[in-house]
Amino acid sequence: MPSKLNNDAISYVNQAYTLLAKDIFECTRHILDFNDAVKLHRLLDAVRKSAKNGKRILI
Repeated sequence: MPSKLNNDAISYVNQAYTLLAKDIFECTRHILDFNDAVKLHRLLDAVRKSAKNGKRILI
């Protein structure tokens, strides 16, 4: 019997694929893409640098 964690992971992947398919077929944009990931990583890098040196980082 699958654990709750496995069911949650399966549900998450199922939702992601459903959104991706909808975006493809309906020419919409509900799922994050590579550019969104790049922006998030830049934000996280700026937070780390700011925390390390105590200064604001412009992004």
